Amino acid sequence: MGVKFMRLGLLATTLALGLSGPASASVFLDFTSGSVSVPPPVTSSVTDVATSLAGVTYSITAGVPPTGSNPTGAATLVNSTHRNNVGCAPDPVKNTFAEFSCAPRNGEFDVGFGVLGGANNNEIDGIAQGEFVKVKFSTAVILNGFAGMLTYTQNASPTLNLEKVVLKAFYMGVELPDLLEATPVFLVKEPGPVNGVPVVAENFNTVGLAFLDGLKLKVDEVRFLAGGLGSFDDGNANITAAGLKISAVPLPAGVLLLGLGLGGLAVYRRRQTA
Repeated sequence: MGVKFMRLGLLATTLALGLSGPASASVFLDFTSGSVSVPPPVTSSVTDVATSLAGVTYSITAGVPPTGSNPTGAATLVNSTHRNNVGCAPDPVKNTFAEFSCAPRNGEFDVGFGVLGGANNNEIDGIAQGEFVKVKFSTAVILNGFAGMLTYTQNASPTLNLEKVVLKAFYMGVELPDLLEATPVFLVKEPGPVNGVPVVAENFNTVGLAFLDGLKLKVDEVRFLAGGLGSFDDGNANITAAGLKISAVPLPAGVLLLGLGLGGLAVYRRRQTA
């Protein structure tokens, strides 16, 4: 009897450790997709479902630092667009993160979410503006990566253009201490004229993509911000919230072990009474 019970315990332990080991596959949330957009007329938030993660939904909103005239820090979320879609397609050197949809929008390409107003009217403005795009999950998830698009000035010195996509991660209302910054992958000049409007002397280039991959952080909220330095828009840094990679939180080994152990004990008792 003792040997049988021991075997059941060893089997339960083996199964629990096996099931709790590998993390679940990442799900890519593409904020450049036409299916994840601000519905017309422009509203302050958009809600989508992470269909590959059962029961997980998320909301996307915009925000700014609170002021006397805006004590809640409310802001309006917008779809950011660039004149080209460089950086959207997978590339073994420039884009190893994911394939972005970069859906056509008003003669340009969707490159994620931004904030209405500020120095650049449809992106997340950093430096003094402090704009951000917040993604709030209905339950905790594992953050595996994030990405954004950036813009630089055409004629400025590269040393003056060190824009970064910064992500602040939170769990249960507490900001995680991890430093999450993504630097640009490459630069490319945007074409012109666009929609009949000639390109001005200070037309800006598009940094196709900035991303950080390979993370394993338990979060229930993240915020995209612009960091670094930028000489466009009076020294303002401009970025977009282009996408996230998330996965389900693994079930702790102890929970699996307890469940399997109780199940084994029930089977054993049924055999004893048979």
